[in-house]
Amino acid sequence: MDRWQEPRAIPEPHETAEVAYFLALLHTRVPRALSTVQEHGVALTLAKLDQLRSDPEQVKRELQKFEDETGKALTEEEYLEALANPFEHIQMQFNEKVALGISLGTTDGLAAELLSLNWCLCTAPHDTVFTTCDARFDLGQRRGSLGEASDQGDNTPNSP
Repeated sequence: MDRWQEPRAIPEPHETAEVAYFLALLHTRVPRALSTVQEHGVALTLAKLDQLRSDPEQVKRELQKFEDETGKALTEEEYLEALANPFEHIQMQFNEKVALGISLGTTDGLAAELLSLNWCLCTAPHDTVFTTCDARFDLGQRRGSLGEASDQGDNTPNSP
């Protein structure tokens, strides 16, 4: 990054690859990325429960397995009701280390995606502020729904 501060510096491919990986790693190890993995885990579990409810033979096998493992006897109707309303009966929680591992497993793909973007170095004029981040920011002029200019600002994402 020191070299990038030199006048007219042009990022070298190996430098952009390293920075892209670093940015991807920053993204994949934050709490929100872990929450996303856990949310996907809940959504996947709910989808599997819906799929299970639609297969009567599988319901019978899983009900028998439940009874064998817990020693509790449920009717098929009670079991189906539990599958239909799982949050009334159980709390879903995923291991944070597993969630971190899954999230970190996406780092290479995200780095490759970042690397495919247009990379350039921008210099802010002296005594001004240059803002960059992964959030949208206001450029000052936005097009309305019919394409007319509006003074509401333009929500445009930054790139690396």
